[in-house]
Amino acid sequence: MSFRRSLAVASLGLIAAGAPLAAQSTMLIAPQSNECLAPNFGNTSFLTFSFTTTAGFGTFTQQAGAESSTCVRGWSTGYGTMSTAFWSNGSNLSTPSSDVLQITALAVDPTRTVTLASLLTGDWNRGVGTVHSLRVYSLAGLLLFNGAQTLAGSSEAQQTLSWAPNVSAVGGLRVQWGEDPWFVGGNNLAFTVTDTQLPQGVIPEPSTYVLLATGLAGLAVVRRRRARAA
Repeated sequence: MSFRRSLAVASLGLIAAGAPLAAQSTMLIAPQSNECLAPNFGNTSFLTFSFTTTAGFGTFTQQAGAESSTCVRGWSTGYGTMSTAFWSNGSNLSTPSSDVLQITALAVDPTRTVTLASLLTGDWNRGVGTVHSLRVYSLAGLLLFNGAQTLAGSSEAQQTLSWAPNVSAVGGLRVQWGEDPWFVGGNNLAFTVTDTQLPQGVIPEPSTYVLLATGLAGLAVVRRRRARAA
């Protein structure tokens, strides 16, 4: 193989190594069983999930209290028009509270970007005028989305609210909804994981140049040895 051809092959290899990975997507859907979710429920090869209730929006640690406040469950029908829903007893069982349900989505590769495109929330037997709130945070606690919607219509049991936050953060997201995870169930969380894009003008890591320099140096040595042998 000629030096020029070897150089071309090396360059193509570096380009391929730096090519972006394909986007990976998943829909997190609640199970029908009314049991505490297993710690690894919903995990994929590119995302892991954890579930808890917290004392309110913007708090990220598990709510103190009885087992019922630390357990997030799946449910069948009853939350709006959804066939299943994530819910929790919270700290006050069926008494209205300021608790919220939190789902944390972590990228298996922490350098990749996690996006929450959409989800649904439904209400358990409350009427017109009830407000559902949704907030999405980065892992560092930066508020990325803050929204509220009010139930409308005449049928309490048939009201489902659609959300399209379409927000992203490197490494993962924390999704919180409520208030009160007994009354407000959520489902159909659509996540996508993609390569993290460098801002325009950012210089690639030095290791990339080290790799290129090492490859070129090796090719130069091979060329000199061949020239001597000839």
